[in-house]
Amino acid sequence: MRTCEIEGCSQPVAALALCRKHYWQERRTRLSTKLCSVPACGKAQFCTELCRGHYARKLRGQETNTLLRPHHEASATVSFRLTAATLEALKARALEASLPVERLVSKIVGDYLGLPG
Repeated sequence: MRTCEIEGCSQPVAALALCRKHYWQERRTRLSTKLCSVPACGKAQFCTELCRGHYARKLRGQETNTLLRPHHEASATVSFRLTAATLEALKARALEASLPVERLVSKIVGDYLGLPG
């Protein structure tokens, strides 16, 4: 029986020469650095190049190329929690678009909330 290729781990291989624990650690790390393929979404990828919300829409057979709306649209406060990996991905996307990070985030939030301009 083959064992995990991570040094010091003797668990059996589950996939890609890694045990179950190390496979999922690798998968989460790899996906969290990529952003959803829906333009201006800005959320971390979950599956098939989509974030959790857009992937859930895909599973329900709904349109996936539009932005998700907040559940409580009447709320005047919007808060975002960004992981370090998501922030780095946003910085990379801003660099590609030749925009300051703040401007890109402002654009993403504005598009998300349906604000003009």
